Amino acid sequence: MTPNPKNEEERLIALHRARILDTPPEEYFDSIVALASSMLDQPIALLSFVDSERQWIKASHGLDIKETPREHAFCAHTICDDDVLLVEDASTDARFRENPLVTGPPHIRFYAGAPLKTAHGNLGSLCVISETPGTLRENQLETLSKLALLAVQLIEKRSRSALARRRLEMVDVLEKLGNLGYGQYDHLTQEVFLSDNARELLGLGAEDIKLERTVEAYDRADREVISAKLQRALEHGEPFDAVARVTPDDGSPTRLIHIIVRPEQIPGIDGITGLFGIIHDITQRQHAQKRFMLAEKMAALGTMSAAIAHEINNPLSFIDVNLQSLRYTLSSEETELHPDATEALDYIEEGIERIVSLVNDLHIYAHSSELDGQNTPRADLQRALGMAARLKRRQRAHRAALELSIEDDLPPARADENQLVQVFLNLFINAEQAFEDPEAETNLVRVSASREDELLLIEVSDNGPGIPADVLPYIFNPFFTTKKRGEGSGLGLSICRELIEQFGGKISVETREGEGTTFSIKLLEADLDSAEPKTP
Repeated sequence: MTPNPKNEEERLIALHRARILDTPPEEYFDSIVALASSMLDQPIALLSFVDSERQWIKASHGLDIKETPREHAFCAHTICDDDVLLVEDASTDARFRENPLVTGPPHIRFYAGAPLKTAHGNLGSLCVISETPGTLRENQLETLSKLALLAVQLIEKRSRSALARRRLEMVDVLEKLGNLGYGQYDHLTQEVFLSDNARELLGLGAEDIKLERTVEAYDRADREVISAKLQRALEHGEPFDAVARVTPDDGSPTRLIHIIVRPEQIPGIDGITGLFGIIHDITQRQHAQKRFMLAEKMAALGTMSAAIAHEINNPLSFIDVNLQSLRYTLSSEETELHPDATEALDYIEEGIERIVSLVNDLHIYAHSSELDGQNTPRADLQRALGMAARLKRRQRAHRAALELSIEDDLPPARADENQLVQVFLNLFINAEQAFEDPEAETNLVRVSASREDELLLIEVSDNGPGIPADVLPYIFNPFFTTKKRGEGSGLGLSICRELIEQFGGKISVETREGEGTTFSIKLLEADLDSAEPKTP
């Protein structure tokens, strides 16, 4: 019966943690068994590991064998003791004389095995074997034990190397996930090491680089500051944190990099011997912080704007009613109304319209976040576009012709119809106000609605001057406007985006200076049956 060590469970855990079972041959282990065979003058030497059900051979000399059942393994006995197991003639040993490895090939007679001792148990053995009976002298037994110790040291070094590789792989993953990179500078050799992700963040290639080259990776405006801080770190041991910009050569957006540098000093050597640094791409974090701060401001503004809208609506309604009454009274008198008076009344009415528009924008903006885009009713696009067009045409000021082209039999959109009317009206007004010459007969706003890949596409195009490149990134920001004071709230496009995105849709813009602008809206169909709806 095959014996088991007292710490069998712990031993097996340690064996599997070593990650050596079923690995390819390795030169160091092959050399050990060759040395054992030569130094001890035995034809066969094996380095084997005892698993729960088998003996697995890592390295062999003089015998082509990969594994045996554990119950046949001499090494299964060797691992039960910390001393060398010496079997001078297996054919006469009660433990082994019926063993298939004795009665059959390789016809083992002599065996000497030294356990592979670790802190967690004996993992296997280094053994020498012969077909003829024999023995080993005391110094030879010591040699076998030392070679076994060397094998254990190699196993442990191998495990540490594998662990280090796995840790580096984990570091690489964490670098990618956290937009991190690290580097080291040896002041004695002036060598610079940068991790792969650090090179990527700084836009540096795989070539060997100097410290000055890493500084040049940052934007020109930040280089002087970074260079001065590095110099102080090397001369005076001053650690530093800094934020600098990196603009990639491929035209991608500028990155904001947080730099953390700490000096290093080797005991016994005067002065700073090197620097260790971590860089962190905080671009997205900065954007998120700005968005959060803006959201807080907008939330407060929404509450305030709702109150303002309520307070303005009542007196505004009173003024409008009385204005219409005054206009009716004056126009019904026999005396002709002076042109200046008529113009004044028109100006008052236009002013009221502007105030009403602003109040309406504020009200919508204050409550837009309350919409639930997943449970909105169906919206008839033809009806919503038609209503928005009629409202636009009723307005006093007209700067452009408005043309509608709506595809027949469009399915309903997953949106609130009244809110869509507001979106379309805002886009019509925005497009019309873009024309520099309000009297030009060529001013045209084209509106189309069609179906595209189970999505509904609405486009509002004008043949105006287009949007300047420096203005384009900000057009959807709340309260951003290029119009003259009093001509717009800067909320129209912001409201459009807010509402469309809450419906699960998407709004985008394309423009060419001197040729015109197109706003595109993609909405989900209200009657989609798919479990995974299309993404606009």
